[in-house]
Amino acid sequence: MKVLIGPNMFGLERCIDELSPAYPDVEFEFCQERDKVQEAIADADVYMGWMDRDIYLAAKKLKCCLLYTSPSPRDRTRSRMPSSA
Repeated sequence: MKVLIGPNMFGLERCIDELSPAYPDVEFEFCQERDKVQEAIADADVYMGWMDRDIYLAAKKLKCCLLYTSPSPRDRTRSRMPSSA
């Protein structure tokens, strides 16, 4: 299985060194350049990273795709947890 990590704001690529020994049957690849993600995604099974229309269309064949979106303004102003939590 191949996991492609694309551009993201979470630094997911920093986890590759830790995850690789824990999952030796999984190939992890980081593609930082958005314009190269479409090509790299062609032989991936899983994609994690930012998505635009072209990446979305290329990712339609994947087994799993984790998308990241910006938080909504509501998420910054209102807590979903009770104040006693």
